[in-house]
Amino acid sequence: MVTSSLSTCETNVATSFSNSVAQGLQLVHKHKVSGLEEIDGTADFCQQMNAMFDALNRNKPSLGVRVDSADCLVLKQSLVWLDDWETERNAGHICAIKFLTSTIAEGLRITLNSMIGMIPYLQKFGFAHVFKGKVNQDSLCVCLRFFCAVRIAAGANDHPAAVTFLQLYNLLAVYGVLKPP
Repeated sequence: MVTSSLSTCETNVATSFSNSVAQGLQLVHKHKVSGLEEIDGTADFCQQMNAMFDALNRNKPSLGVRVDSADCLVLKQSLVWLDDWETERNAGHICAIKFLTSTIAEGLRITLNSMIGMIPYLQKFGFAHVFKGKVNQDSLCVCLRFFCAVRIAAGANDHPAAVTFLQLYNLLAVYGVLKPP
């Protein structure tokens, strides 16, 4: 198994989907900030992603995952959440832009299914716990590299606004097309 420590950019992405961000969004929703009335879905998304990341990144014996552990249940619930979310999109109840890309959804589904299947399989061979944080996450690193590129493009701006993020995204998209191989 491949081990790696979280880089600064990976830590920043994981922090973006944290419970504290979700609580901040819920506070904004509670105070009815103009223009952010429908932010509760984003808060729920952050909480779900935080629980999923936590369950996928255990790497200490005291936090190892077993078939009957809470983390295994979180992974199963995350898979149901993803499937339900995609069903809502396919039924037209939510617009496509409010869902993940099909590639990201499929990658997440594969990750969740493989981890859910790996836990009982490894325990049959005598592994007391599975440390999912030690499993290679190369596909996630591709997404993290994008967020790192956006962060680097922002320069000294550690907390870009949504408009700034969109401008940086467009800049990087154009640069990616114009940059010679």
